[in-house]
Amino acid sequence: MPSRLIAAAAILVLAIVACSGGSDPLPASIAVGAKPWAVAVNDQTGRVYAGNEFDNTITVADAKTRKAVATFMGGVGPDAAAVNRTTGRVYISNLFSGDVTVVEGDKVVGAGLAGDSPWDVAVDESTNRIYVANAGQGDAGTVSIIDGTDNRLISTISGFKQPWGVIVIDGTLYVADANADSLRKVELSNNTITASVAVGARPRGLSYDASSNHLYVTNVEAKSVSVVDLGTFKVIATISVGLSPQEVAVNPKRPEAYVVNTLDDTVSIIDTATNTVKATVGGVTKPWDLKVSDDGASIYIASSGSGEINVFSPEQLASASPAR
Repeated sequence: MPSRLIAAAAILVLAIVACSGGSDPLPASIAVGAKPWAVAVNDQTGRVYAGNEFDNTITVADAKTRKAVATFMGGVGPDAAAVNRTTGRVYISNLFSGDVTVVEGDKVVGAGLAGDSPWDVAVDESTNRIYVANAGQGDAGTVSIIDGTDNRLISTISGFKQPWGVIVIDGTLYVADANADSLRKVELSNNTITASVAVGARPRGLSYDASSNHLYVTNVEAKSVSVVDLGTFKVIATISVGLSPQEVAVNPKRPEAYVVNTLDDTVSIIDTATNTVKATVGGVTKPWDLKVSDDGASIYIASSGSGEINVFSPEQLASASPAR
């Protein structure tokens, strides 16, 4: 080969390496602890948090490199997580120790007392209060309210049959009440249940679509998702999904919601414009929880069967292997 061609080829190779940064592609998953049941994402700090139920640890990972940077002990049985983007704190409820672990940055900074078998946790950023669904009390179920300033238990809301999920939207608390097959609406000025609507059997996961004012509710035993219009507080659609849908997450930047179906190792992709399933994909192992980044570009799925957080873009998820 003439020397000029060799030189040109060498320059082309160097240009390609320079454009790619000379680095390997990002890993498709983050290795965490045993049986991750909870995942949270703090987009402001670029941190991803996993609550590992089997070994009672919390893994902190860098969202850019998708590598763990710290692992430490949490409470007993971490099972749900929520981020306060205003304070930067992460709250992880612990099923078996009846409390909430408070994480800031890469370390534990405190704990707050909850109730019997806290099953879910939500944050009201406007008031810096944390709401915890205590499922273990069954038909006498409660929601604990924790002050985010000092992690003090300040109040308890009663009147539920078994709260499995909680979310705060514009100063109103919504509770998935599993034993009642209902979604409850709670006025936080006086901590009183003001309305209820029947959904499917054993509701659990909750996610809000601000563009439509719709709340998506997973029904674990009904294998469905109820869509509740919060303006009328009525169910406007029921969507069939996979086996044991635990959690749902709405993409804030595109008309999609994602549902993890734990017992058939799939993810259902919902078109929120039509409230229909447009794809059901595999590639996950016992998915339990999921979150979507604020820019809608990354979907984090806690795969409890494989001990990792799977990371997908919406396009990658849509092109994953179809469910069998």
